[in-house]
Amino acid sequence: MNKDIARKLIAIVASERKNTNEFTEKDCINVLSYKRKMINEANIPKFIELAKELGLFSERSGKLIPNFNAKGVIVPIDFVFTENELFEEKGEESLMDRLVEAISASGKMSKKEAIARMKTHLTELEFIDNEERLISIMIDNSISIDDFKEDIIKRYITP
Repeated sequence: MNKDIARKLIAIVASERKNTNEFTEKDCINVLSYKRKMINEANIPKFIELAKELGLFSERSGKLIPNFNAKGVIVPIDFVFTENELFEEKGEESLMDRLVEAISASGKMSKKEAIARMKTHLTELEFIDNEERLISIMIDNSISIDDFKEDIIKRYITP
């Protein structure tokens, strides 16, 4: 499943549920199928299961709770996708894409802000690549890099 689209869909449901950060499968059906007409009602249970597998949702007492700051995800007004795009397996994303997504998911800044900061961050050090700048931004903003330790070791430490 496409994690970026799924994150945006969860943010849409969360925005409809203004006073709480938890919702039910029925809330997802009402918002995504009937109100916004984004996903077929029959595919909502599949969407929720795949989102749980990806770690986007956790479930407690029958309620779905996003594992990220859903209010911090920016969903464009003209957000359009097909169900095939949502459910297709994405190939391995680059380290840079995953770092930008992690920064955005933290809710501390949007993807655009992260990319803008990356371009201006450490400009005096011309040999620092973009991934290293993003890692530096994450550390400076107290965003966990634990999910990327293995990739960082492979890329920068292992010969």
